[in-house]
Parts: sequence; C-alpha cells; structure tokens
Amino acid sequence: MGTLRKASNDFYFLRGGGEMGELTRAKDWAQTVLGNPESWPPGLCTTVAMMLDNPFGMYIAWGKEYIQLYNDGFRPILGSSKHPQALGISTRETFSEIWETIGPMFDGVMQGTAVGFPDFMVPLNRNGYVEECYFDFSYSPIRKENGEVGGVLVTVIETTEKKKAIDALKESEERFRIMAETAKEGEMNLRSTVLHAPIGICILDADTLVSEIVNDSFVEVAGKPIEAIQGKYYWDTFAETRPYYESALKQVVEEGITYYANEVELMLIRHGREEMIFVTFVYAPLKNTDGKVKKVAIWIFENTRQVVARRRIEEAEEKARLAINSADLGLYEIEYATDTMTTDDRFKKIWGIENPDTTRKEYAMFIHPDDMLHRERAHAESL
Repeated sequence: MGTLRKASNDFYFLRGGGEMGELTRAKDWAQTVLGNPESWPPGLCTTVAMMLDNPFGMYIAWGKEYIQLYNDGFRPILGSSKHPQALGISTRETFSEIWETIGPMFDGVMQGTAVGFPDFMVPLNRNGYVEECYFDFSYSPIRKENGEVGGVLVTVIETTEKKKAIDALKESEERFRIMAETAKEGEMNLRSTVLHAPIGICILDADTLVSEIVNDSFVEVAGKPIEAIQGKYYWDTFAETRPYYESALKQVVEEGITYYANEVELMLIRHGREEMIFVTFVYAPLKNTDGKVKKVAIWIFENTRQVVARRRIEEAEEKARLAINSADLGLYEIEYATDTMTTDDRFKKIWGIENPDTTRKEYAMFIHPDDMLHRERAHAESL
C-alpha cells in the first residue's frame, strides 16, 4: 500500500497509488472547491490514501458539491469522455445524465445511510454515446473528526459484460426455439444467428449428436480447432467430459428438458494439454412443430477469472480466521457504515468485559489516553 509522508505543515502527502496517485498529486487543488490539500480533513486524507492503492474501483465524492477523486480501478468506468477532467469537479457535472438516479442516493448517504445494489443499470455517456452499463456498487458515508458525514465513498465492480452474456444466452434460447419450428428459412436464420452470437454456441443433431453449427466463441472456450468440433460426434470431441455430462445431454434429447450448469469446474483438453476452467453452460432442446427434439443447442461462456478471484478472497479470509484461532487471538469487526462493532468470546475475555451489548465507544473508553494515538494510526494503516 502507498504510504503517507508527514510534512512540516502537518499535511500527509501521498506516495504510490499508480497513475491516479500521480495525477492526484499533480492536480492544482487550490483552484477547486476542495482547496489546498493542506486544509483537507484527516478523514479525507486517510480515505484518499486507502482508495488510491486499492485494486478495486473506488471513488470519493466529497462535500456538498460532491467533488471527485478516484483510483486506477475506477478509470475504465469513466471511459474516454469523462477522464481525466472528472478529477476535482462535481459528480453532478460528470454524471449529469444519471444524476436524477444517483443524486438522491448520494443525499441519503450524506445523512448517514449506506446503500448498495447488484447489477444496477445506468445509461452512461462515457465514450461519446449513451450505453446501458451494469454495476455492483455500494455508497458509504465518510465521516469527519466530529462525526459528521463529509462525503461518499463508492466501491464498484462493472458487470456489464456478464449481464450482456447472460441476457444474450436467454434471448438466444428463445430465438432458437422459434427458429426450430420452421424449415429451411429457420435453418438459415439459425446458422446466421449462431455465427454472430457474442457467446459460445454449438448446435447438435439430436439423433446423432453430431455438431452441425459452431461459432468462433465456442471454439475459443473449447480450445480445439473447429475441424475437430464441427461435423464430429460430440463425445468424440469432448471425451474428457463425457463421464460427467453424458446423462444430462441424453435427458435433454429424450425428455426435452433444459439442463443448466452454473460456474462448474471442468477439466478440458485445450490446445493439446489438460486445463481446469470454470464455465456456465446450457443444453437446450430445439423442438419441431410436433414437439419432438430435433436439435440440441449448447451455450457456453467461461468465467474462470471471476470464480478464481472470488475463491482467492474466500481462501484469504479463511486463512486469516485459522491464523487468529491458532494464535488464540481475540477478533473484532467494525462495520463503518453503521459504526457497529462485533467481537468474539476470546476478545471479551482479553478485555475482561462480560457485557455482550458493550458498544464500540465503550470499548474505546478502556484504552489509555497515551495509547489512543497508536490505535488511531493502526486503524488508518489497516484501512
């Protein structure tokens, strides 16, 4: 994490923070509403230091004007038309096209109420045109030394591509069902749609399980040349997965029931070697007018990166818990959005406190005044 260097004027100058750290230091803040950084509240300085070195997209909107600071992870969200001019100006200006939506949320956070949503859609104009963008996000209050809310801390992960892939999968499934009910015209439309689809698709003949149509996205996920897939018996191509999914595909053909698999671990032979990946895929029956399954559509997209990242976070948290338990340490957690504190039994025993309703403020009263400065520094560093 970037460190803070104490200057003679008592302002903490930032070091590190990537490209946005450099831009933040180079900014003439005296020409903005925030003014010279030497006058910034300590809470803002600490949050900026934490934000700049965080790998996730983070953003600060400070004061009544919601003046913006953001890190490298947030830059892609601003696109080509909002960065770098967004640094140091009001959120109302940068995100004017969605201010009616997010403005009330910001106002609520300034009253101390945190808010967050998954896959939240906003129409952003960030590359010269309006596009539907989806985000997992949370807005949390940043408090001043006197306890008042001074600004809003935004943490965000863009989920636009994931949302588009899932929506495309659902739309394609319905479209293929309709096309399968028509004859030659349906076959032509089916082939055109498959080849231009944004996710991996393979169409099998239901009777022979021979791959009839395969698009480039499917070939990319499979990691096999198209001549090894198209026109071939499906289980000859994917023999390594047959023991696990042959019965599922058979049930789709015989009973006409769609099979869904979400974020499953799959060992595939890709590019000539075994590789463990995570995929979401669907086996869907395509029926004729008599209700007989004529073809099977396979939709697939790889989400190895997302699953691995999430599992690494979970593993790190589990290792931390094991380390704490093995060292017989006490554990406490602080929810800064609500300023609440949760402790385990070992922590209470160390402190000699038996009351389960002891508040964070009451715990702080047990700290000797000479140690309070060390505690505050430790909290700032951990953040």
